[in-house]
Amino acid sequence: METSRFKEWLQKLVVLQSQKRRKDDGSAKAQSERNEDMRIRRSKTRSSILKFQFLKMALLKEMEDEQEAKTYHPVDDLEG
Repeated sequence: METSRFKEWLQKLVVLQSQKRRKDDGSAKAQSERNEDMRIRRSKTRSSILKFQFLKMALLKEMEDEQEAKTYHPVDDLEG
């Protein structure tokens, strides 16, 4: 009688452990997927920031060139 109770308890323990292991595996996989999603988002954000900075620099350079073209007089070079 005592042996059969022990066997039942042991079987329940094995079942609970396997359920916990499956749950842990699932949450580890989910965490891994979330980490990968965050890595991709950060990468996209970095890429967007770099594109914005590049476009901003190009625009500033273009505005600077336009300003120079407006104020440039060939006569100034001859006087210099």
